[in-house]
Amino acid sequence: MDKSNYSEENAIERAKVGNEDGYRYLIEKYQTYAFTIAIGIVRNEENAEEVVQDAFIRVFRHIAKFNKSGKFSTWLYRIVYNTSLTYLMQNSDIVYH
Repeated sequence: MDKSNYSEENAIERAKVGNEDGYRYLIEKYQTYAFTIAIGIVRNEENAEEVVQDAFIRVFRHIAKFNKSGKFSTWLYRIVYNTSLTYLMQNSDIVYH
């Protein structure tokens, strides 16, 4: 993939139509950012990696809903944050009564 032909906006538009290079560009640009968010919440490297993978799957399943009036990084942040919280709830040893 020649990144010189890509902008974030271009990559998002390409990802919306299923272009793998668009997906790859966004993953490469934001994987560290997403991991930083996840590790801060789940506090375990292995679990954070799983959260990030799940979050990017959610991003690409719903990228058509991304509203260009907002920043992609903010949208991604919410997805990673919510995916992290879901992970904690599903993998918690705490029993709620």
